[in-house]
Amino acid sequence: MSRILILAFLFLIIGCNAGPEIPKGILPPQEMQYIMWDMLQADGLASYSLDTVMRRPAKRMELYSTVLATHKMSQGTFRKNIQFYESHPDLLKIVLDSLQQMALRDTATIVVKPQKVTTDTVKRDTTNRRLDSVKSRILPPIEKLRALKKEKPV
Repeated sequence: MSRILILAFLFLIIGCNAGPEIPKGILPPQEMQYIMWDMLQADGLASYSLDTVMRRPAKRMELYSTVLATHKMSQGTFRKNIQFYESHPDLLKIVLDSLQQMALRDTATIVVKPQKVTTDTVKRDTTNRRLDSVKSRILPPIEKLRALKKEKPV
Protein backbone atom coordinates (compact mmCIF):
# COMPACT_ATOMS: atom_id res chain seq x y z
CA MET A 1 0.00 0.00 0.00
CA SER A 2 2.80 2.41 0.83
CA ARG A 3 4.40 1.72 -2.54
CA ILE A 4 1.21 2.75 -4.30
CA LEU A 5 1.08 5.97 -2.28
CA ILE A 6 4.72 6.72 -3.05
CA LEU A 7 4.14 6.11 -6.78
CA ALA A 8 0.99 8.24 -6.76
CA PHE A 9 2.84 11.02 -4.95
CA LEU A 10 5.73 10.75 -7.44
CA PHE A 11 3.33 10.96 -10.42
CA LEU A 12 1.64 13.94 -8.79
CA ILE A 13 4.94 15.79 -8.43
CA ILE A 14 5.96 15.00 -12.01
CA GLY A 15 2.50 15.92 -13.33
CA CYS A 16 2.42 19.25 -11.49
CA ASN A 17 5.53 20.54 -13.15
CA ALA A 18 5.83 24.34 -13.21
CA GLY A 19 5.82 24.28 -16.99
CA PRO A 20 7.98 23.17 -19.82
CA GLU A 21 11.64 23.56 -19.09
CA ILE A 22 13.38 25.88 -21.50
CA PRO A 23 16.32 24.07 -23.07
CA LYS A 24 19.79 25.54 -23.31
CA GLY A 25 20.14 27.89 -26.28
CA ILE A 26 16.52 29.07 -26.07
CA LEU A 27 15.82 32.53 -24.70
CA PRO A 28 13.43 32.88 -21.76
CA PRO A 29 10.11 34.64 -22.47
CA GLN A 30 11.28 37.86 -20.79
CA GLU A 31 14.15 38.24 -23.27
CA MET A 32 12.22 36.94 -26.26
CA GLN A 33 9.54 39.59 -25.83
CA TYR A 34 12.05 42.41 -26.41
CA ILE A 35 13.39 40.81 -29.58
CA MET A 36 9.85 40.23 -30.85
CA TRP A 37 8.95 43.84 -29.99
CA ASP A 38 11.87 45.15 -32.01
CA MET A 39 10.97 42.83 -34.89
CA LEU A 40 7.40 44.15 -34.88
CA GLN A 41 8.68 47.73 -34.87
CA ALA A 42 10.99 46.96 -37.81
CA ASP A 43 8.12 45.33 -39.69
CA GLY A 44 5.93 48.37 -39.11
CA LEU A 45 8.67 50.67 -40.31
CA ALA A 46 9.17 48.62 -43.47
CA SER A 47 5.41 48.57 -44.15
CA TYR A 48 4.98 52.30 -43.58
CA SER A 49 7.28 53.70 -46.21
CA LEU A 50 6.41 56.72 -48.29
CA ASP A 51 8.87 55.66 -50.98
CA THR A 52 6.92 53.63 -53.54
CA VAL A 53 10.03 52.70 -55.52
CA MET A 54 11.70 51.03 -52.54
CA ARG A 55 11.84 47.27 -52.53
CA ARG A 56 9.96 46.42 -49.37
CA PRO A 57 11.08 42.80 -48.90
CA ALA A 58 14.73 43.83 -49.19
CA LYS A 59 14.23 46.71 -46.75
CA ARG A 60 12.35 44.43 -44.35
CA MET A 61 15.16 41.86 -44.37
CA GLU A 62 17.71 44.62 -43.81
CA LEU A 63 15.76 45.89 -40.79
CA TYR A 64 15.37 42.35 -39.41
CA SER A 65 19.12 41.81 -39.73
CA THR A 66 19.73 45.08 -37.89
CA VAL A 67 17.46 43.99 -35.04
CA LEU A 68 19.14 40.60 -34.77
CA ALA A 69 22.59 42.24 -34.83
CA THR A 70 21.48 44.60 -32.06
CA HIS A 71 20.47 41.64 -29.90
CA LYS A 72 23.61 39.67 -30.93
CA MET A 73 21.64 36.81 -32.44
CA SER A 74 21.93 34.95 -35.73
CA GLN A 75 19.01 34.16 -38.02
CA GLY A 76 19.38 30.46 -37.30
CA THR A 77 19.22 31.02 -33.55
CA PHE A 78 16.19 33.25 -33.96
CA ARG A 79 14.41 30.64 -36.10
CA LYS A 80 15.24 27.97 -33.52
CA ASN A 81 13.74 30.16 -30.77
CA ILE A 82 10.62 30.88 -32.83
CA GLN A 83 10.11 27.19 -33.59
CA PHE A 84 10.45 26.36 -29.90
CA TYR A 85 7.87 28.97 -28.89
CA GLU A 86 5.51 27.86 -31.67
CA SER A 87 5.69 24.30 -30.36
CA HIS A 88 4.94 25.54 -26.81
CA PRO A 89 1.78 27.68 -27.08
CA ASP A 90 1.64 28.34 -23.33
CA LEU A 91 5.04 30.08 -23.45
CA LEU A 92 4.16 31.84 -26.70
CA LYS A 93 1.00 33.18 -25.06
CA ILE A 94 3.13 34.71 -22.29
CA VAL A 95 5.34 36.43 -24.87
CA LEU A 96 2.40 37.68 -26.95
CA ASP A 97 0.50 38.93 -23.90
CA SER A 98 3.56 40.89 -22.80
CA LEU A 99 3.86 42.33 -26.32
CA GLN A 100 0.25 43.44 -26.14
CA GLN A 101 0.88 45.13 -22.80
CA MET A 102 3.95 46.87 -24.22
CA ALA A 103 1.88 48.14 -27.15
CA LEU A 104 -0.82 49.46 -24.82
CA ARG A 105 1.78 51.27 -22.72
CA ASP A 106 3.39 52.65 -25.85
CA THR A 107 0.13 54.07 -27.20
CA ALA A 108 -0.79 55.47 -23.79
CA THR A 109 2.36 57.59 -23.75
CA ILE A 110 1.64 59.17 -27.12
CA VAL A 111 0.21 62.62 -26.57
CA VAL A 112 -1.52 64.15 -29.55
CA LYS A 113 -1.40 67.91 -29.48
CA PRO A 114 -4.17 69.68 -31.36
CA GLN A 115 -2.79 71.68 -34.24
CA LYS A 116 -3.62 75.34 -34.57
CA VAL A 117 -5.59 76.15 -37.68
CA THR A 118 -4.22 79.22 -39.38
CA THR A 119 -6.54 80.75 -41.92
CA ASP A 120 -4.41 83.72 -42.91
CA THR A 121 -0.75 84.14 -42.20
CA VAL A 122 -0.65 87.82 -43.18
CA LYS A 123 -2.71 90.18 -41.07
CA ARG A 124 -5.05 92.40 -43.02
CA ASP A 125 -4.47 96.10 -43.07
CA THR A 126 -7.81 97.43 -41.88
CA THR A 127 -6.97 101.08 -42.58
CA ASN A 128 -6.46 100.62 -46.31
CA ARG A 129 -9.38 98.62 -47.58
CA ARG A 130 -9.72 97.75 -51.22
CA LEU A 131 -12.94 98.43 -52.98
CA ASP A 132 -15.00 95.68 -54.40
CA SER A 133 -14.38 95.16 -58.13
CA VAL A 134 -17.93 96.27 -58.99
CA LYS A 135 -17.64 99.43 -56.93
CA SER A 136 -14.16 100.30 -58.13
CA ARG A 137 -15.30 101.81 -61.46
CA ILE A 138 -14.97 105.54 -61.49
CA LEU A 139 -18.44 107.01 -61.75
CA PRO A 140 -19.19 110.65 -62.45
CA PRO A 141 -20.49 112.65 -59.52
CA ILE A 142 -24.25 112.59 -59.03
CA GLU A 143 -24.57 116.33 -59.77
CA LYS A 144 -23.24 115.82 -63.29
CA LEU A 145 -25.71 113.00 -63.86
CA ARG A 146 -28.61 115.16 -62.73
CA ALA A 147 -27.46 118.01 -64.95
CA LEU A 148 -27.33 115.67 -67.92
CA LYS A 149 -30.89 114.53 -67.24
CA LYS A 150 -32.17 118.08 -67.19
CA GLU A 151 -30.65 118.94 -70.55
CA LYS A 152 -32.86 118.34 -73.47
CA PRO A 153 -31.58 116.45 -76.41
CA VAL A 154 -31.28 118.46 -79.64
